[in-house]
Amino acid sequence: MSRDERKNAHDLAVRYIAATRFPFPGQKDWPKNYRTVTNEESPRVGIKSDQGFIYPDIVVVDDAGAIRELGEVEMEDSVGPDQVEKWSLYSRSTGMGKITKKFFLYVPEGKEEDVERLLRENRIEFAGLRTYSVSKDGKVSVRPVVTIDA
Repeated sequence: MSRDERKNAHDLAVRYIAATRFPFPGQKDWPKNYRTVTNEESPRVGIKSDQGFIYPDIVVVDDAGAIRELGEVEMEDSVGPDQVEKWSLYSRSTGMGKITKKFFLYVPEGKEEDVERLLRENRIEFAGLRTYSVSKDGKVSVRPVVTIDA
């Protein structure tokens, strides 16, 4: 798969996950003042880092602009120890759920064990770890791996 095809699959997954998970269809406890923003096509909502602003794939903000939840959709070549600093920043930058930070990480199928180990070894708080895949016909599938805070 070419770089452009991988990017297109990633962006399709971001849009699908944002539309079907933030909130779930029919979710009754989703606050009315929450708005879901995606950064896959153009940066809209970012987080200040030492290197400037970085833009998570999915950002849920409230009316005041405070980040309440984050979702990051990694690609095959963006999963590994090099991402730990970014994941840690995303976790620290989001709101608190009942148990942990509202940071959700989506990784390609087959990467979940390595990513879960990295999250736990580096004490990164996360609400959920999921795998995703995109079929050749554009169908996105998401599978929960770990759910700490729904």
